[in-house]
Amino acid sequence: ISERFRAVINEIKQRSPTVVMLQEVIEQHVSVLMDCLSRSYRVFLGDTQAPYFNVLLMLSTEGSPVELMGGDQAEELNRFPGSEMGRHLLSVPCRVRGGSDVTVLLMTSHFESLAPNGKERVSQLDQVLQRMYSGSSCALFGGDTNLRDKEYAQRSPNYPVQDVWEVCGEAPATRYTWDMSQNTNLRESAPSNKARLRFDRLLLRGEDKIVPVSFELIGKEKLLSCDMFPSDHWGVLATFQIN
Repeated sequence: ISERFRAVINEIKQRSPTVVMLQEVIEQHVSVLMDCLSRSYRVFLGDTQAPYFNVLLMLSTEGSPVELMGGDQAEELNRFPGSEMGRHLLSVPCRVRGGSDVTVLLMTSHFESLAPNGKERVSQLDQVLQRMYSGSSCALFGGDTNLRDKEYAQRSPNYPVQDVWEVCGEAPATRYTWDMSQNTNLRESAPSNKARLRFDRLLLRGEDKIVPVSFELIGKEKLLSCDMFPSDHWGVLATFQIN
């Protein structure tokens, strides 16, 4: 596991994204993450009492286009009341520097797992959407939603957001972030599973101030040392234009 996690760390180091949203981080990984990235990123932890949790990283090096708003205790942790798996929402407010500064609420979560829990996933999605509209004019959510397309269609119509993959052209090659036909990490435990699903989503309330530009999948190279991919999910890398 540590070998795969270090591959994720190396990917972050090489690409230096402005914001990183991680799910299913375990306590043993926090010290590695802090040792490797805390000089370049502000690190925000989700519910560390859960079996695994969310982490949000914000680039803090000189010249970073984002800065934290609200001081050191600015992050929010909201536990989903209907979750039986310790699932929660981690939110961090930031300001995007530019000719006209834009405030953005950054949000990440890991929704309820397993097919029978669709009702709870839709509830968790609606709670996220409501939070996206309760404060800052712009909000960006990214995470492992575990949502099936039919569940996503059941979301509340009161909180319209953009699905970044859709805005960027709905390329078939980047549709499935959990693709058991290509990702072999779970092949030993579930050899017949060839499911292809779009579990990992980026949802944007941009208010014409933030415009999605590109959407791609990363982490698709096997590690030769262990013959596994860094994760059973592909990573998502997106870029945005600030107006």
